Amino acid sequence: MGVSFPSGAVGNSPFGARNKIRNAMGNINQRGYVSGTATTGAGQYTIDDWRVNTVGQSLSYAASGNGFVLTAPAGGIEQTIEGIDIEAGTYYINWVGTATCTINGTPITKFSSVALPGNTNAVIRFSNGTVEKPQLELGGVTPFQSLPYVLERERSKRFLFVKTATGLTSPFGNGQCISTTQALIFIPISDAMRTSPSVVSFSNAGADFSLTTATGASVAVTGAVVSGQSPDGVLILVSVAGGLTANGTTTLIAANANARITMSAEF
Repeated sequence: MGVSFPSGAVGNSPFGARNKIRNAMGNINQRGYVSGTATTGAGQYTIDDWRVNTVGQSLSYAASGNGFVLTAPAGGIEQTIEGIDIEAGTYYINWVGTATCTINGTPITKFSSVALPGNTNAVIRFSNGTVEKPQLELGGVTPFQSLPYVLERERSKRFLFVKTATGLTSPFGNGQCISTTQALIFIPISDAMRTSPSVVSFSNAGADFSLTTATGASVAVTGAVVSGQSPDGVLILVSVAGGLTANGTTTLIAANANARITMSAEF
């Protein structure tokens, strides 16, 4: 037996993931961004999905319930909502706080509407004040909807994937030694990103990582560069001083608890 949805099960209905804004609670922070830290470049990302527009400015956040109140600087914090999540129609915006808002550069007030074309990215910006529980939804204004933490975290990984050490010798990826001093290592991404990551960075390739040898020992990594990337993973050319077996297998492991690899497919 099937269950029929009521004819109004779109827009301001209680069904579905209505809120188009990602990380609206502010509690996904894969980079470990510290509140109030000045950015070093324009459009620099802080907590997941939110970037600070003006170089030198910062995002501040304070705990509130099971989420955070964000304080946007004068230049604003911004998020690009992916077009694949936007159905053409009239959308309504609401939030708690004193910040001002623009959508695609047009000022918009609380409870106001904006027409958005389907399958087209939209940019939402909050500036010069506090913002908590922002919600952008199709068809009307309804009570704030938050996704369970684990689902929100998985949604964020479509744009940012950070692989961290879970302990000493945590494995990051396997590969083949192409000489006694170099190996190609594939770092898998658990869920495919929206596109091939454009930025791949290492916490400290010369101190935080090692490669295993044929005898079960490990040798310190001296360098690592990206050799190729796809939405499903990144191929890394890793260098060591010596000790590998040409054509043998090896594993990239953590040399300490600080080891982390950050892959970004953000806008």
